Amino acid sequence: MKRLLIFAAIFVLLVSLIVGVYLVISLLSMEADTTQTESILTTQPKSDVETYAAEKYSDFTAQYDAEQQLLILSKTTSFSLQSAQSIYTDTSTYLTQAQIFALDVSAICGVPELTVELCYLSKDGEPMLSVASDGSVTKHWE
Repeated sequence: MKRLLIFAAIFVLLVSLIVGVYLVISLLSMEADTTQTESILTTQPKSDVETYAAEKYSDFTAQYDAEQQLLILSKTTSFSLQSAQSIYTDTSTYLTQAQIFALDVSAICGVPELTVELCYLSKDGEPMLSVASDGSVTKHWE
């Protein structure tokens, strides 16, 4: 019986030692990964706003005003200005999309105060709806 208790105590100590070594190695590897990721993030050059937006959101034409920190993404549709009122009834979807685009582009390009404006154009090239990430909405048919 005494041997069994000694064996159990040694077994528990060995398992504890193995788990401890495993945890130390895991923590060290996580720290190394974090350090490597931080160095990658700080050494990569920031992407040009207009270039990044044009590549990422290829459905839109990108124009960036660095002075105003305003990125205008224009998209030509097959709709007429007269039909815009019935098509663009709920602008909240477009507002959410503009805010997501702003978060994405500002994070990648390092422009914290970036405003993204989505401008939907009629088939004739006239603006129908403009929605900005700051919450402003312009319905050009009104």
